[in-house]
Amino acid sequence: MRAALHELDEGRLVRLVVRGDRAAFEELYRRTSPWLAVRLRRRCADEQIVAEVM
Repeated sequence: MRAALHELDEGRLVRLVVRGDRAAFEELYRRTSPWLAVRLRRRCADEQIVAEVM
């Protein structure tokens, strides 16, 4: 039986994403997008560009 996605570490999620698992991609994005957005905003003041990258 497969573990719930919220229980998996990021490395396992990435491996599932590589195999085309959309739910794993969504979980990985949910976890990492806030962190990534903060870092992008530190580098780029244009919110529209940040939104496009995200």
